[in-house]
Amino acid sequence: MGFCWVVFIVVWVLAAGRTKRTASRPGGQVLYRVFWFAAFALLYISRPHQRGLEPITKPIVHVGASVALVGLALAIAGLALAFWARATLGTNWSGQITLKEGHTLVRTGPYAAIRHPIYTAILLMFAGSALTYGTLGAIVAFPFAVIGFVIKANMEEELMIATFPDAYPAYREHTKMLVPGVY
Repeated sequence: MGFCWVVFIVVWVLAAGRTKRTASRPGGQVLYRVFWFAAFALLYISRPHQRGLEPITKPIVHVGASVALVGLALAIAGLALAFWARATLGTNWSGQITLKEGHTLVRTGPYAAIRHPIYTAILLMFAGSALTYGTLGAIVAFPFAVIGFVIKANMEEELMIATFPDAYPAYREHTKMLVPGVY
């Protein structure tokens, strides 16, 4: 499971330099980062069989081979979706809520069905990790990640509506925020 996260982080860092210059960045981006930090910290320290951090690291759900495989499949699916979405977004991508110079509204690839597929992808990786680890910390990390991504997605949507006042509301009518056909 850790391999998926390492691959994700390495690719993300390497791709970060290939973006357009930032035109503007709204303030107030601390709250979602607090939830992210908590989620990633809980996930990292809650890997099974870590000593000295019980009960966070103690498995609370028995993880058999089939559950572990489902968790791994979710993580790999999340990784694939993240890479597809990142490639589709291209030079408009940023790790923060930003407006890029010459920013365009991307509605192709996974963005045709989900407005924030990278967030969905990372949440799939969190869900897969929680299933695979079965620890209290990993399970609690997931809702922290969801809250952080929902906060960030809503902030990002405000910027997109202001930037694309005609196109973005129409785009929202035909797509869901994080889960195709659901939310």
